[in-house]
Amino acid sequence: MLSREVLDIIRATVPVLEKKGVDITARMYEIMVRDFPAVKNYFNPVNFKKGTQQLTLANAILAYAKNIERPELFSGMTATIVQKHCALDILPEHYPWVGQSLLKAIEDVLGSDVATKPVLEAWGAAYFQLADFLIAAESKEYNRMEASPGGWRHTREFKVASKTPQGNNIVTVTLEPVDGKPVYKYEAGQYMTFKFHFNEFDQRRHYSLREKSNGKHYTVSVKLEDDGAVSQYIHNKLNVGDVVELLPPFGDFVLRKPDPSVPIALLSGGIGITPLLSMGEALMEVENKPEIHFYHWARGAPNFTKEIENFEKTGFKVKVFDSEKTGHPTAEEIKALVPKNADCYFVGPKPFMKFMEESLIKAGLPEKNIHYEFYGPTLHFDQI
Repeated sequence: MLSREVLDIIRATVPVLEKKGVDITARMYEIMVRDFPAVKNYFNPVNFKKGTQQLTLANAILAYAKNIERPELFSGMTATIVQKHCALDILPEHYPWVGQSLLKAIEDVLGSDVATKPVLEAWGAAYFQLADFLIAAESKEYNRMEASPGGWRHTREFKVASKTPQGNNIVTVTLEPVDGKPVYKYEAGQYMTFKFHFNEFDQRRHYSLREKSNGKHYTVSVKLEDDGAVSQYIHNKLNVGDVVELLPPFGDFVLRKPDPSVPIALLSGGIGITPLLSMGEALMEVENKPEIHFYHWARGAPNFTKEIENFEKTGFKVKVFDSEKTGHPTAEEIKALVPKNADCYFVGPKPFMKFMEESLIKAGLPEKNIHYEFYGPTLHFDQI
């Protein structure tokens, strides 16, 4: 339990965090990379160059400070953090790296007049309280995964069973466990993490699992990114028969239990279709189905036509939009497509997601029915 004095200091620093939060986290990462270079094994350097990693952490620190006496208001964010950390295999010994770097960054950015000894001690206590909570939650998740049928801890070797060009700079890769044993049956919408080692450090990247789990293999579809070292490796160097290291599936962007009386809408842009394909395949097997809408926006000829056709044959309301011909959708079009009481899931490029969230709210959908996941660090929509 934090003392009243500590709580008062944390609350008093909220205005400073609102102004200087990104400066603090940017400095924190500089210090951490310098003092603990092994941290490079866990982060995507592209996100640092874009500034999204720093912004995401600043958002989390600010949310924690604002809700430090009402942790239930911070629970959604901590649930996502736990899933991300488990997917990366973050360990308890990593938390002091962040804590020490954060306190030094607060001191450097705010100066000794603001970052007094009581302020630094208060933030030290607050940080390590949060760290203890996350370590306990992550330990529980690691143990659950390891004890589950087909589950494992840390990395497991998988062989590339097939690699198929999908069009539009997308390749689909199917991976089978080298040990021949069953694999964990993930929830539709979750992702798994590849771990490669090149450019001196580990390279860990999350990719959404794109089909309903079968307990035998995993399949992902990877878009080639100009600045993506791992996507370029998968496209240009990974071959059938190669062995790769995978971390277990995690993620909190998953289907809620369908209610036959509540429509479901799956909305995707570009490669954002992949987690929604697994959701769609899972919904195909629901006996008492609700009304299901599947809408996809992409440039040029659509990918995944076979899967989309199967959805239509199963009774989904399906429509695919070629944005090169139709342009971007309007808020009125979204309102006409999506029932007001639908449970809605969407993924796509960040501008697409910002537009979709705004359009669904304008259409009258309650926030509790709006579910989404960012590719990369999670941002607030007003930061896009």
